[in-house]
Amino acid sequence: MRNIQHTLESRPVLKRMILLVGALIVILLCTFALSTIATAKHTQAAQRGTQTTYESIRISGGDSLWSIAQEYRGLENTADFVEELKVLNNLSSDRIQTGSYILVPVTSVL
Repeated sequence: MRNIQHTLESRPVLKRMILLVGALIVILLCTFALSTIATAKHTQAAQRGTQTTYESIRISGGDSLWSIAQEYRGLENTADFVEELKVLNNLSSDRIQTGSYILVPVTSVL
């Protein structure tokens, strides 16, 4: 263990490379997760005779993820839709900024 620690301390380039590879792995996993969720939603929509599109909406003063979810959720549970919005928009909290944009899934019956 001492040799590995000594090697990392004596080679800052190696340490940076390990951090970079780790960051790339996390990015790839997040991309895969989002892709899987989108594919599953599309499959579910197709089975129900519905179509899901994505709308970019601008956040206005007083908006919250909860209020947006209530407006766009359709038949889905509001809390579940809030979580879906967070995943879709890569949000780590429920806070959103006035003037920013988020993607919202909109499901319509065919």
